[in-house]
Amino acid sequence: MVLAIIGIMAGLLAGNAGAFIETAKEEPPNRILRKAVLDATYLASQEKELVYLRYDDTNGTLLIEDSTGSQLSLHRILEIPDEDDFEAKEREFSLIFEADVPLTGIDGDEGDWEEDQIYLRRVAFHPSGVSTPFIARLRTGLGENKEKTFRFDPFSGYPRRALGEER
Repeated sequence: MVLAIIGIMAGLLAGNAGAFIETAKEEPPNRILRKAVLDATYLASQEKELVYLRYDDTNGTLLIEDSTGSQLSLHRILEIPDEDDFEAKEREFSLIFEADVPLTGIDGDEGDWEEDQIYLRRVAFHPSGVSTPFIARLRTGLGENKEKTFRFDPFSGYPRRALGEER
């Protein structure tokens, strides 16, 4: 009787372990974005040339390419089963890169920048370890349509904390 109970419990745990493993494989988009930025910083240094990071919204991937457009690395954010389903995914998720523009005036006010002036189709990473100063706007429409803004340090590739933000 005790062996039967242990066998049943082991079966339940093994079934749940499979679900835990599958869930662990799915990384949050912000973590994948951070990995891609660090990867681009590293690849620029390793390849000793400019590399570019861009988001390909047709297949939900972050691509790292050299100056000729050859793919060096790929980070998949979305699993898109078929093209019909992508329109629904597009409403749920978007990623936009913007230039981190300088502030103006004595008080450090936001400048009068037009949206087309700050939009970046791709972010450049230099072999010296410096990137274009940029901000990534990550919107996930799951639930309450949340948008997260990440301001990346151009020297390290790590996201910077806003002033007053706690750890």
